[in-house]
Amino acid sequence: AYGSHSAYRLKPAVDSVVQGVAGGFYGAGEEQDPPIRNSLPIVDVASGMCGVNGILAALMERQKSGRGQAVELTLMTTMLNFLGSKVAEAAIDGRCEREINPAIVAPSRHFQGSDGRWFAFTVINDAAFARFCQVVGHPEWPSEARFGDNAARVRHRPELLAMLAGIFLNRSAQEWIDALDRADIPAGPVNTVPDMLADPVLRDQIAQFKIDSDAFAYTSRRSIEESKQGQGPNATSSMLKNYGCELNKRRYELMLQAIGSQGLGWEGKGFNDEELQLTREWLRSKANSIEGGTSEVQLNVIAKRVLGLPDILSMAQK
Repeated sequence: AYGSHSAYRLKPAVDSVVQGVAGGFYGAGEEQDPPIRNSLPIVDVASGMCGVNGILAALMERQKSGRGQAVELTLMTTMLNFLGSKVAEAAIDGRCEREINPAIVAPSRHFQGSDGRWFAFTVINDAAFARFCQVVGHPEWPSEARFGDNAARVRHRPELLAMLAGIFLNRSAQEWIDALDRADIPAGPVNTVPDMLADPVLRDQIAQFKIDSDAFAYTSRRSIEESKQGQGPNATSSMLKNYGCELNKRRYELMLQAIGSQGLGWEGKGFNDEELQLTREWLRSKANSIEGGTSEVQLNVIAKRVLGLPDILSMAQK
């Protein structure tokens, strides 16, 4: 969990323990809250993804030079990757702020409608804010200094969010979602898992993903058995790995779409709602960047093995 050269190398550890040791429990919530654990196994899952990158890099080096590589993966280094900005803050001036990330856009969070249902939205720029103000019945807001641009809205975020909370109690969550959709503002319901399963569009996507995943698994098993008769990875295995990366990206997107703003499953009370939305978006980009890098490696292998093209990555570096 801590690395073969660490003084803690013999200490047992699991996902939740490493989250705590690395400082992750203070990555959410507000100043008055106790430490909050992320109930999803983010360290375990992300470590597996990082491990795939290390193994693929080692295979590429073996193909290029014939030399083997030692691939070491630790839960601690994975968690420190998630906490990169927080480590930098603490190293520079000793800060330990509870926000996951400082607010970068406003408004962006989830609210309750008049029916008690929750919905989430994000206003991404000034043009979108002008459309948003028409929806909520305050077309004058963009001309006010306190809300005139995104930087001003971030500074006045508590005031803005408090005003919106009252406004959104005048209509049901679905009515607000429909209105925001018409204004081209990203919005959607905050679903429970049963809610998600009742959505026909998401249900169809999940069914199609299940079919594709099963077909991929069966084909991969057959490819593995066939490759045992040859020498090392072949073109088929590279193409399957590339498709596996694409399936993983689809899975992450589907899970986040289905679970909505509950996607991180923070435990405890009093956490900052906007932190949840911002972190969900950050984790999506993190997952896609990891899988995207893996996919790029496999496309490079396919280009060389199947199409006989030169090394794409080496050409890009030149």
